Amino acid sequence: KLLRLEHAHLIKSQPELRGMLWILGLCCRCCCLCAGNLCVLLAALHLGSTKHMPMQVPVGSLFQADADQYARRCDVGSSPFSNVSAYYPSSTLALPQTALDLYHEEGYVVLRGLIPPSIVEALREELLRGYSFEVEKNAHWESESLRDFLVFGPLADVASQLFGGRPTHLLRSVHHFRPTICEFQRVVNYHYDWLECSEDLPAHGVSKSIVKINIALFDNMPAMEFVNESAFQKLVLRDYNATFLASLRAGPKGPPLSGDDLDQVSLKPVLRLGDAIAHSISLTHRSPRTPPGSAIAFLSPSYAAADSRCLGRPASNRECDAEPGGEDAAKEAPSSALPSRIAEVARPECFPQVRPLALGDRHDVGCWVTFRRNFHIGAVRSYLTSILTRWLLLSPGQQSNLEHGENLGLPQEANVVIMTAGRIEFGRGDAERDTQAKHLVEHDRSDL
Repeated sequence: KLLRLEHAHLIKSQPELRGMLWILGLCCRCCCLCAGNLCVLLAALHLGSTKHMPMQVPVGSLFQADADQYARRCDVGSSPFSNVSAYYPSSTLALPQTALDLYHEEGYVVLRGLIPPSIVEALREELLRGYSFEVEKNAHWESESLRDFLVFGPLADVASQLFGGRPTHLLRSVHHFRPTICEFQRVVNYHYDWLECSEDLPAHGVSKSIVKINIALFDNMPAMEFVNESAFQKLVLRDYNATFLASLRAGPKGPPLSGDDLDQVSLKPVLRLGDAIAHSISLTHRSPRTPPGSAIAFLSPSYAAADSRCLGRPASNRECDAEPGGEDAAKEAPSSALPSRIAEVARPECFPQVRPLALGDRHDVGCWVTFRRNFHIGAVRSYLTSILTRWLLLSPGQQSNLEHGENLGLPQEANVVIMTAGRIEFGRGDAERDTQAKHLVEHDRSDL
């Protein structure tokens, strides 16, 4: 901010201040550099190494000018995460029809053993190496490993089946590593995910054109706490009426219900490494409450069917420029104009089609995308954010999560699919089968 005073009348009238401010700015950058190196040194002394710490933002970024847009590569297929046989060694993934029907009724399905744990561990290390709080959204434009995982991995198959086999596109992604040295709940209040669409979707009812999948990046990890559709409907009808429920939108204000009431009916699952939850973006949920030292991290991509008009919220940070003009063009468009379908945008590379996808498909090496950065934090604060991230995530690789009971936080009637050793079992209302299936998930993961 001080450097911007160069253009002020005071600086023009007193040129000698220009040099003083330049020296002051240089000193600030040097202090940032020293603080970052001190952080690395202390962490190394505390942990014995810095293996599980995020990489620090390069020092050279302190001297780079801010930009509204960034260009990133969008080619896929060259990282180890594009090896489809690593995900499907014996057969393709096919979810039971009962589980699909219940997803559209209740807004979620828990998928046990969806991804081989070794792949999740490798992906976690890849994400952690380049992690910063500033780049949590759409980090797949920063990491080809993450792009390949989201394109070639089983998540795209899950989304496609939930869409009834329609062509499926990758919409956006979010990932987060929770600080381990303090008690931290990322989102305290129950809320909806509303950044996927430019307009708020109905709060009751499950969209058949967009889905979000939450993946645990650590073992035995408390996942998001959520309220299924039937429980949410009962609470709203208790306090309001059917007309209010039909008009309720899943927007930034969140559900019109008390947190205590929602907490009494919410499901609080615990995910093992390789588990996932596919859920509606209108599902009411919040972050789990855990004590300090708990290893909590998740990856949550969103997929959309080809006919979906959800292209991301224009005001959100780090959204790909799918249409010429970006946010400015959206503001100038007539209020009656509908957004483009995701398969018809001017720059389809922003939302790559992931299903159907032939095993040999690869994007051109020359593929590039641009995305907007709406929140300008500046080079110095970006560097400080990187340092803060390294402090708060001193050792996410050292697991400290507690063991949980056999039901892993879910009632027997929950919508759960057990996948292990090439078999798929639908777990609903049979405690003995659920226990046996969980035993298989724990002991037969090497066969995935």
